[in-house]
Amino acid sequence: MILNLFQLLSLLLISTHTLGARLAISIPPSQLLPTPTTLPSSTHATLQSHGAFISALLTRSNKFFFDDVAPGSYLLNVHCHDYFFEPLRIDVVANETAPGGEYVMSWQTFRGNEWDNKGEIRGQGHGADPEGVKIEVRPTGVKDYYQPRQGCTFPCYSPSCSSCNSVMQKYPQFAD
Repeated sequence: MILNLFQLLSLLLISTHTLGARLAISIPPSQLLPTPTTLPSSTHATLQSHGAFISALLTRSNKFFFDDVAPGSYLLNVHCHDYFFEPLRIDVVANETAPGGEYVMSWQTFRGNEWDNKGEIRGQGHGADPEGVKIEVRPTGVKDYYQPRQGCTFPCYSPSCSSCNSVMQKYPQFAD
């Protein structure tokens, strides 16, 4: 039996398409982050399991795309310089009756809790969807690297100011 080139290419496309699920992780606008397009280009997401992690960069449409995700249970983390994001648990389940063979479910999860402790559902669908299973991840807080401090104005000579008291003790000539 001889296969022509068209049959070989279609067989190759079918076999590569059913390798795993396609995930489309999006960042919707929120009160904390009204315009997600302002996120830095270094923002990326990782899917971690028992082995190596899979990484995806943020696209212009505020989405991360993961292709060919094998069945298993994963932890999704979004890494950003400016915001903290909630971690998500993503389960890709092999399902013979599902189109494409995989069904994807995602939940909010909490660090330090048991893996079976699932929070609010964030998305679910069939892994063979060409646009990917739509999952939303939300920011939980702003990263603030710099702590604003109160400045000191010299000479204040206030007895309640610890900075001025230490200066006056070292240099009594300024106390007058």
